[in-house]
Amino acid sequence: MKIVGTKYEGLESGICYFDHDKEELFALQSDRVSRIKKDNLDIDQLLNYIKKKKIIQDNIDIVSIPFSNFNGDDAILGMQCPTYFWLKKEKIKRSVIKPKYYKDLLEKIPLRKKLIYFLNPYWLIFSLAYIILSKFRTFKILNSFFIKLTIRDIFKKNGLNVKRLNFFDHHTCHAASAIIHHNFKLNKDNFIFITDEHGDKKHASFFKWDKNRLNLLSSSKINKIYENGQVYVTSIGNLYSNFTVALGLRRSTDEGKVEALAAYGKPDKKTLDLLHSIIKIDYRTLKFEIDSQLYKKFLTVNNLKKILGEVGDKNFASTIQNFLEVIIIDFLQAAKEKYNFQEIFVAGGVFANVILSYKIYEQLKLSKINVIPYMGDEGSAMGAAVLSSLKEGKSLNNFRKIVMPYIGTKFDKNETLLALNDFEGRINYVYLEKQMAVEASKSLIENKIICTFLDKMEFGPRALGNRSILANPFFKETRDKINSEIKRRPWYQPLCPTILEEDREEIFERSFNHKYMSTAFKAHEKFKTIIPSALHVDLTARPQFVDKSDNLFIFSILKKIKEKFKYGVILNTSFNLHGRTNVLTPKDAIVDFIDCNLDELYINGFKVTKKK
Repeated sequence: MKIVGTKYEGLESGICYFDHDKEELFALQSDRVSRIKKDNLDIDQLLNYIKKKKIIQDNIDIVSIPFSNFNGDDAILGMQCPTYFWLKKEKIKRSVIKPKYYKDLLEKIPLRKKLIYFLNPYWLIFSLAYIILSKFRTFKILNSFFIKLTIRDIFKKNGLNVKRLNFFDHHTCHAASAIIHHNFKLNKDNFIFITDEHGDKKHASFFKWDKNRLNLLSSSKINKIYENGQVYVTSIGNLYSNFTVALGLRRSTDEGKVEALAAYGKPDKKTLDLLHSIIKIDYRTLKFEIDSQLYKKFLTVNNLKKILGEVGDKNFASTIQNFLEVIIIDFLQAAKEKYNFQEIFVAGGVFANVILSYKIYEQLKLSKINVIPYMGDEGSAMGAAVLSSLKEGKSLNNFRKIVMPYIGTKFDKNETLLALNDFEGRINYVYLEKQMAVEASKSLIENKIICTFLDKMEFGPRALGNRSILANPFFKETRDKINSEIKRRPWYQPLCPTILEEDREEIFERSFNHKYMSTAFKAHEKFKTIIPSALHVDLTARPQFVDKSDNLFIFSILKKIKEKFKYGVILNTSFNLHGRTNVLTPKDAIVDFIDCNLDELYINGFKVTKKK
């Protein structure tokens, strides 16, 4: 049986494909194909790519979607009716603008092209239909019809027929993505907490896995607020994004910059008191309660900008980070007292915040906090495929053996060589085969900054060695060089270390074997001078701990680094320029390598350098 889970449009759209007959798993985000980071588009380009790569060639038995609320007044995924024509309009817009970066999608269209865009019959039909249908109280039946039509149309356009569609609750899909995590024990009770901006009218859900089924223990609903032409939903995730936008950053993309900046400031007590008076916890029902009127009065972007002007950027960022930590920890502390768990699984976009998960782990004194490596909405696609598999009685045992999320596309030697030959006048290359790790280690010891393109691509937001930029953390200047000259991003953003599992306990105060760079830990004070480029100003780091079985190439490099510097540590950040997504193809890798100040590229057995 062939099952596809898909978040089919919007931010973090993507596909997860379970081939139960061949016992193969594949997953990829859409923006990896468009190369526009957080592109907010649909899966059309991704499906076209998958078809060309011959990943899915036959008809699909089930397409499973992490969305189940078809009410027309739902602020989920831009699903206002009719979705079919809305997506047609987006395709027209994309073909007119031909975007390369996200900002291109926002640029004004020249008058000549604007006429082509707005006079297109699909857009006229959409506009007329929306005006007429908006007079009705509910669009539920029509929404359901158009959404199903949209999904089938996207697949059919790419030569894939779909036999059946399954729709599941969004948060339940996030929870189900934990089921194939290697730490998840099917025969034991497991507790799962989900929080994001919104999903099927909820922003937080607490689950228990009990007797082979997911039981919802509590959920917190959203409300919609309209302010100055902007729609807000009342949620903790939305609040954090409002702070992000008030700082002049991009919603649902740059929250990590706020988290990083927060370490340089101090929370403003007056603002914290205000936040805690508007968002509270009902400890009896384990639900968040948000005063919608006060939210509208104080916490929309324009109102937050006034607070920003009073407290400054760093303290403003620190305030929302502190609030997030305190209210989520208070909630989970109450849940722990009620259910007595020592370990928890968490997912949803809010858990891209690694300091939050670290603080939960520390303050609740947990043995582990399992942050799903694809915690964002791309992970909801994985969960949707899991739920359909369970519903059909299909075993997930072989998929659960996959510890590392290297489940994307790969390219063979010949495909790589063809791409290298296309850049013959600009690069030199040599085939190293098994000596590649040795050569890469030598370069890192010499403080060169290199990049890797190996085997299958990672699924989720983190680069874990197969599509990475690697550097030497033992030199103080390395982080600044990567931020300013290579990634071209703010100075305050930290870089993450990849570390030998055998060195974990010596470097960090308290930790566990976490492989996915999805939570932070705090290092011992002395490592501030030993690995200065790997630690943030507060001594935290978001590490990937590596065993030999996880990634042999990275493990071999770490062993060589340890011989020279006593500790097996390297810097590891995603292989992309700022504004682009992580490289997908050999051509992407070569283009980004040429476009920035990287010293060497190690790609599928080849060592590549630039011609002088």
